[in-house]
Amino acid sequence: MEKEKSYKASIFESAIFSLICLILFFAPIAYGAVDSWALGIIAILIFLICLLWIFRAWKTKEFIFNNSPLQLPILGLILIGLIQLLPLRSNNLSEAISVPAVNSLSLDPHATKLAVVLLAIYLIFFSSTLTFVRDEKRVRKLFVLIIAFGALFAFVGILQQLTDRQTIFGLRIVKDAMPFGTFVNRHHFAAFMVMLNGLALGLIYNWTVTRDKKLLLWIAVALMSIALAMTGSRGAWLSFIGSVIFLLTISSTVQKNTALATQISESENIPKKIKLATGFLILLFVVFATTIFLGKDEFLARGIGLTSQEDISSGRFHFWSVALQIFKDYPILGTGLDSYATVFPQYDTWSGKFRVERVHNDYLQILADAGLLGFLCIGAFIYLLFNQSFQSIKDLSLFYRRKSADNFLLAVKIGALTGCVGIMIHSFFDFPLRTNSNSFYFLLLSTLAVNSFQREAPEVKSQAGIDSEEAR
Repeated sequence: MEKEKSYKASIFESAIFSLICLILFFAPIAYGAVDSWALGIIAILIFLICLLWIFRAWKTKEFIFNNSPLQLPILGLILIGLIQLLPLRSNNLSEAISVPAVNSLSLDPHATKLAVVLLAIYLIFFSSTLTFVRDEKRVRKLFVLIIAFGALFAFVGILQQLTDRQTIFGLRIVKDAMPFGTFVNRHHFAAFMVMLNGLALGLIYNWTVTRDKKLLLWIAVALMSIALAMTGSRGAWLSFIGSVIFLLTISSTVQKNTALATQISESENIPKKIKLATGFLILLFVVFATTIFLGKDEFLARGIGLTSQEDISSGRFHFWSVALQIFKDYPILGTGLDSYATVFPQYDTWSGKFRVERVHNDYLQILADAGLLGFLCIGAFIYLLFNQSFQSIKDLSLFYRRKSADNFLLAVKIGALTGCVGIMIHSFFDFPLRTNSNSFYFLLLSTLAVNSFQREAPEVKSQAGIDSEEAR
């Protein structure tokens, strides 16, 4: 009976895991899942996940759910959005105009409704990954698929730039933007590359595997870094550098507590660090040389700030000042989730020629849209992410210090947190998480960083075995 129950549970869990993977592959391909049709398909997939989740509970008489507090800030944003939709605003314009005036707390209730629905989709996706991506076997499958997909996606993006920079492979004409790969916004494609690069580099710097596997990882990182360079995104370059600094810092700290650090003296470990540093320098050389060879040096020059521009901020300072002014006038609950595009013209001191939909700073936008309460939710998510990740990394490092085993999960956690750090830095200069595919991957990396995974039976190795593997 118990075996039959376990068999039924595994079938439903495998189906849910497959749907999670499908969302992760579909969202970037479908132009970042920013269009309503793409989001509708994802909503259907999320609904199927809920159905399978319910059927699993019905068949096994057991409902499983990961009660990680990291879900609470997203739930808090949903509640804020629902409060903003309440008709609590007094209006004296109803008799003066022929159409009903907005009386909800949100100044753009339609946009706020859509934002609440999107947050609900994010929450269900996040809860399902926390619950069903919980064992080492699935993490290994997911890691291989994601890195392979990222490398292929980067290669496709490079081809798109070399063939037709104005359209997306002739399938979609993009107005008022410069696409890259299947992304309408090249900067958000760059943010996607930064996240996946962080995950791959985390494995390169921390996974004790043979050289052939690390060579494959280096190839993937090289492709994604070349694509990143060709976007010419300055925010992405800053976030990439910041994430690498974070990776080196946390890796250096963790390696002192792993089994490898206890078996190899610091002097013997120096050549390994030199090799890694040399590999990173070679990677930078390959990225710069390839980008110039492909004739994209103008984007490279822009990315590292060598081109002159009238406004080096591209208007960001103005957008930021408007967001702060909105926050000053609506400090508690803001003007409504995703209402910045509607409110901006009322505060704009420029000509008003352009419609500005985003602040180009996700932290300031949440201040304007959701006030202090919304900002507290974001701050709570970041705090819980780092707190739980560091605790999980610490626990795993102690485990691997006691047992000489494949430290894959530890490397994944460090890489996943590095990817999260990268896009959080980028969010200071842009709005990469407003591209839905990036948000799905950010939530997945958050899951990998904080989850306590069921480990496979460790393969104990002798010191001679480790030395032999390193020699290969």
